[in-house]
Amino acid sequence: TALFATSRTYNDNLGTTALAAAEVAVVWLAMQQFVDMTSLKREAISPKYLCVPVNLAATAFGIVKPLSEFAPGETTDTAFVRTMGLETIVVAHWTNAKDHVYVADPALVPGFLFGFVNGVEDPQLFVQDNQNFGSMFDRDAITYKIRHEYGGSPVDHRAFYAEDVA
Repeated sequence: TALFATSRTYNDNLGTTALAAAEVAVVWLAMQQFVDMTSLKREAISPKYLCVPVNLAATAFGIVKPLSEFAPGETTDTAFVRTMGLETIVVAHWTNAKDHVYVADPALVPGFLFGFVNGVEDPQLFVQDNQNFGSMFDRDAITYKIRHEYGGSPVDHRAFYAEDVA
């Protein structure tokens, strides 16, 4: 199943709305209404991170700016969104200038599961420096090899909500 879908039986986590304070409130409500797939009870999941491309960074930071950073007497029409405590993450390699993704706190709703081959979480460094064979014998060169084997997969689509803006 796709990580983001609009026709999921229990949770619809794909929209097409541009980034704005009103849209953030709509996504928050949608995530609050996600249900457990076995009990069908609401999970009340809240987004913690707003992931945006570089093009939306200024907009995102302006929307999620905490109320405490406003000058005394300054008013805002986005007070509700500002109380959510969303953190903005700018993803520099995203090329679509309008798409953005909301992510729940991984400590509360783990969206991905990662595993390491044979439980080895740290990269392994191998050095070929024996003078009797290999590159040290042939070319007086020390050869290095690094191995880091791991894998991952999404396990709970309720941790995410994406806006695929045309």
